[in-house]
Amino acid sequence: MKLNLDALDVARQRNRLTKNAFASLLNLSSRELRRMREVNEVEPDFINRLAEATGFPAEFFSTDENLEISKPTFRKQATLSARERDAGEAAAKIAKLFWKQVEREYTLPAPNLPDYSSGECYLPTNVDRAIYAAAMLREEWGLGTKPIGNFIQLLEKKGIRVLSLSEPNARGLSAFTFWEGGSKPFVYLNMVGSTERSRFDAAHELAHLILHRNHDAADPMVEEEAERFASAFLIPKADLLRHKRYPTLANLRNNKKRWNVSVAALVRAYRDNGLTQLTKS
Repeated sequence: MKLNLDALDVARQRNRLTKNAFASLLNLSSRELRRMREVNEVEPDFINRLAEATGFPAEFFSTDENLEISKPTFRKQATLSARERDAGEAAAKIAKLFWKQVEREYTLPAPNLPDYSSGECYLPTNVDRAIYAAAMLREEWGLGTKPIGNFIQLLEKKGIRVLSLSEPNARGLSAFTFWEGGSKPFVYLNMVGSTERSRFDAAHELAHLILHRNHDAADPMVEEEAERFASAFLIPKADLLRHKRYPTLANLRNNKKRWNVSVAALVRAYRDNGLTQLTKS
C-alpha cells in the first residue's frame, strides 16, 4: 500500500517528534524508517499502527491530495524553535485539506486583497509605507476611520481563510500566514492569548499578506513594519485624535475598549502618532 510521505511528515511534526523518536514510536529503527520511505510501500496493518500512534485517521496517510503550500510567515519567527515552526507548517498543510473539503460543499468569498509589495500600487517614498498602506487598504475596503467590529469576520469576507490553533505549550507560535496555490491566503491564530491579542496578531498577519509576499519574514524591519501597519489599521490616526485622552493608565484602560485592543497596542498608537506628550486639559 502506498504512503503519502508528506502526510507521514505532517503526523510526525504535529506530534513534535524527531525522526528518531518517530521511528521509536512505531517500533522501527531509524534505518527501517528511512528504508520504508524509499520503498514507499507498506502493509495495511502498518497504516493502522500509524493512525493509532499519531492520532491521525488511517485514510490520511494514503491521501492522494497534494499537501504543498507556500513557506509560512511566522510572527516572532526568530523566537521559534525549528520544532515549533515544523508543527506550524504541518498545521497549515492540514488546513489546506480541511478547506478543500469545505469548498466542495460551500461557495466562499474570492480573495480580495491588494498586493502592495509588487510595485503595482504606488506607495510614496517620503512617508511611512506601513501607515500609508493601512490607510490605503481602509479606503479600498470602504472602512472609513471608525473602529472595526468583528475583525475576523472582515478578513473572511475578503476571502482570507482564518483558522485557530490551541498551542498552550508553544506561545511563540502566536500567528502565521501562508498562501495555497499562490492565490488563497490563510491566517492561523493561536487562541491561548486574549481576544485583543488575537485581533492585533490578525492585523499583523494581514500586513504580511499585502506588504510582504516576497519578503523574508525573519527580517526585523519586516516584522516592525507589520507592527506599525497593525496599529494604524486598527486605530486610525483620525479616530485616535478625535477620541484621545491624557494617557494615564486608567484613561488608557477605558479608552482601549473603543478599538478592542490592549493597553500596549493603544500606547503604541499614541507613540506612533506623536501623542505621548499630551498635556492634561
